Amino acid sequence: MQLAIIVTTTILVFCTIYPPQVLLPFFAERYAVTESQAALLTAIQMIPLGIAPLSYGYILESISAVKLLKWAILGLAVAQVAFVLAEMLTDSFALLIVIRFGQGLLLPAAMTSLMTYLSGASEGQRLQRNMSIYVAATIVGGYAGRLLTGLTAEYVGWRYFYFALTVLLLGNFVALGWLKKEMAVKTGRPNPRIILDTLRSGDYLKIYGIIFCIFFVFSSFLNYLPFRLTALWGHPSESMIGFMYSGYLVGVVISLISPRLVIAFGSAINAIIVGLIGFTLILLVTMTTNTWLLFNALLVFCGSMFLVHSVAVGLVNRLARENKGMVNGLYVAFYYSGGVLGSYLPGLIYERFGWSVFIWTLFAVCGVSLVIAFTYKFGWGKHHYQGSPTIPAAHHQE
Repeated sequence: MQLAIIVTTTILVFCTIYPPQVLLPFFAERYAVTESQAALLTAIQMIPLGIAPLSYGYILESISAVKLLKWAILGLAVAQVAFVLAEMLTDSFALLIVIRFGQGLLLPAAMTSLMTYLSGASEGQRLQRNMSIYVAATIVGGYAGRLLTGLTAEYVGWRYFYFALTVLLLGNFVALGWLKKEMAVKTGRPNPRIILDTLRSGDYLKIYGIIFCIFFVFSSFLNYLPFRLTALWGHPSESMIGFMYSGYLVGVVISLISPRLVIAFGSAINAIIVGLIGFTLILLVTMTTNTWLLFNALLVFCGSMFLVHSVAVGLVNRLARENKGMVNGLYVAFYYSGGVLGSYLPGLIYERFGWSVFIWTLFAVCGVSLVIAFTYKFGWGKHHYQGSPTIPAAHHQE
């Protein structure tokens, strides 16, 4: 019952993040802005996701994850209505940006709470399984948000999706009352030195670096995909754009079987390297003008991305014996910091130099992630995989 509630909550949270992505060509035309400016509707929401998780990770060392999660869900429900009303009643693109930024402040509270709740309720192989389920739920939410927005936009109007999502979030707020209020999460009072110790440990920093790079590339590609499809097809429908994100469904399967893939490849870092290689190579295929080939390339692209993500989030939680809120907060911070920069900066290259140079830029970032992964595998970090010590207990105030 509790796992079902957590999974449902995760899906709904991620449904709120990406709906504007499918509509970026619409918003660019509606407000007469450039592609990179329209892309700010996605990028601006990730800025808090790259900063706030640290503070929420700190808070979660002292208060209930469930309490923070409930208020975040209620706030997200209000944000959906505010976005629609702002679009209907004003002609201010800046106001939409402000609302998305405010929504972004709520998302890290929800995400860090969910990850901390799950990690506090799990151990060993069950932890990897539950984290894989969590990642699968994030994928379902990201895909559903895009696809359902596209379908409703074409047939009844995109605003109806926002209204329906508001109702579901309110129902979820009530359902969260069934969760246990206290979980086995360390409640020591951390200080800034813990962050430095976490990053100095090497193991964490390399995992964070990998996930920063891969989400930089992933966010950038998917954010500018609607504009690429518009260039190839003329004026594709929102539902067709939404269907192009179907590669997410491969990600669901990959994330659920990732514990088995870790065993098959011999270790977590081997699975991550395989995912990175597939992710990097298939990126070159996306320079094609054949939309059917592009669609199939996206299946491999998304599957590779979520193999890396699902294994990495399980690995970082396995390494964390204490301060899970802070460790997860840092993970989310690095992940979405990559998303912030990736959602906007490569777009400037796309506008000036076109799709091919854009892809080669992302390819270079993938190369950096592979270098980091190999330093983890062949450096001292590999010796800490099995039960590595994390943050010295002396840095806690019990």
